[in-house]
Amino acid sequence: MALGRRCRSHRCKIKRRISIAFLTFAAVASNLLAGQVVNVDENGVALRGYDPVAYFTDGRPIKGTQELAESYKGAIYYFASAEYKAQFEREPGKYAPSFGGFCAFAVSRGTTAPTSVDAFQIINGYLVLQNNKDALKR
Repeated sequence: MALGRRCRSHRCKIKRRISIAFLTFAAVASNLLAGQVVNVDENGVALRGYDPVAYFTDGRPIKGTQELAESYKGAIYYFASAEYKAQFEREPGKYAPSFGGFCAFAVSRGTTAPTSVDAFQIINGYLVLQNNKDALKR
């Protein structure tokens, strides 16, 4: 197709839609892998206000408090204790969720999905969240 010419055939339109979908997928995936897109609520809070350090230290999600907040890569994280906040400040990359806090299974399929705070794994030292506990079985 020459530059500036319009797609008129059905086949051309399909190719164009596929190309646009592929480019969109590539942009989203590269931004997620680069840590540029983060799953936050309307206030910029990640993990629905749960403490990312608690997943590692307590093995379960624990609600953090707004008074103990820290920003990292465009997201605000809440912490359950000053000790957990200090741990995060020393090594934020260790405790921040992988894939920007989006469902890891969905990201592996080229899309994003919200996560459940109870559906998580620590894989090779990284916090990995899923949409639901069924995804943990895959």
